[in-house]
Amino acid sequence: MQNTILFLAVIIVILVVPTSSILAYEIYLKDRVNLFFLRWRQLTQKAIRDMNELKSWLASHKIDFSAWGSGAAKSLEDLYREVQKGDSTLQAARRIVNVAIVIIQSGENYLIESKQEFADNRSRKRHWPPSEKLQIGERPEEAAKRCLFEELGLRDDQIDSVIQKSEPIVEEKPSMSYPGLKTEYHLHVIEAKVSGLPQREFKTKEEPFSNDQLVKWHTWKWGDLPSKFQHIFA
Repeated sequence: MQNTILFLAVIIVILVVPTSSILAYEIYLKDRVNLFFLRWRQLTQKAIRDMNELKSWLASHKIDFSAWGSGAAKSLEDLYREVQKGDSTLQAARRIVNVAIVIIQSGENYLIESKQEFADNRSRKRHWPPSEKLQIGERPEEAAKRCLFEELGLRDDQIDSVIQKSEPIVEEKPSMSYPGLKTEYHLHVIEAKVSGLPQREFKTKEEPFSNDQLVKWHTWKWGDLPSKFQHIFA
């Protein structure tokens, strides 16, 4: 009898402990582990202490920034502020950005930003869901809520749920904001259920407490998701 109980106890340990460990990781530790590595990457980047060091870093990697600040491009000063705030890091000739992509659905359509207007009266066309860069130590869901507050002007009582839908999508491509600077994007797809949004095309003003001092107006419409996100919500 004792041998039988011992045998069953061993089997339970073999089956339960790994399963419990996996569940504990998924429920309690996964976000903390991801944040640890995000902080580590941000804190171990080369320090950019002033504009001259940023110019030197760009020049050392043969990145021409002479056209930044015109057309649809952001300025050198914008990149400096972004790095200082921890919205992005500069490593190995690349800009690394973690972004919360906020998916809001109404019927068969999704909320899409169609245009941004800058404080200096420039503008650029977009076809992208609401999005917000993660700051140091910030979870994707927290950045998503900040996006809903700052870009769409929603109140807390208008946000029913904010849930991460998948593992981050990682892609590297040239930056529209900083031409010539390759950017590695980590896209954290968040599904948000909200109330109170118009069902037609509408425009919102960036909230004054936002960290983004460049974009002042957002134009929104309802339509199809960009193709890279469609499989997540199929």
